[in-house]
Amino acid sequence: MPETFHPFCREDALGEDMALGAMINGWPICVARSQEQLFAFVDKCTHYSSTLHDGRVSKCRIQCPLHGARFSLTTGASIGGLYRPLKLFSLRCVDGLVEVAVPDTKPGPEHEPARG
Repeated sequence: MPETFHPFCREDALGEDMALGAMINGWPICVARSQEQLFAFVDKCTHYSSTLHDGRVSKCRIQCPLHGARFSLTTGASIGGLYRPLKLFSLRCVDGLVEVAVPDTKPGPEHEPARG
């Protein structure tokens, strides 16, 4: 599926163990920084559809703020639960700007933003 890089935020807007969420081309995207690395993924918990950008970030993991489901930021895999993995996205930093590669097609229902 073709994808295009889109601007997300300034790199210095993300402190250590911090996450930010935004909509890009219809996709709910979260970018997190942990252990001096940046990660991009769908901003939707696969356990109960909550957004993840308000979750706790630590040691390259994110914890859902709603029910505590945890996911690896490096692989997207759930930790300690049998939930579907998070969809990960490529990202790059260009002149201090974080850009995320988002599919050119709209997300399917499993990736659409949580309603509520």
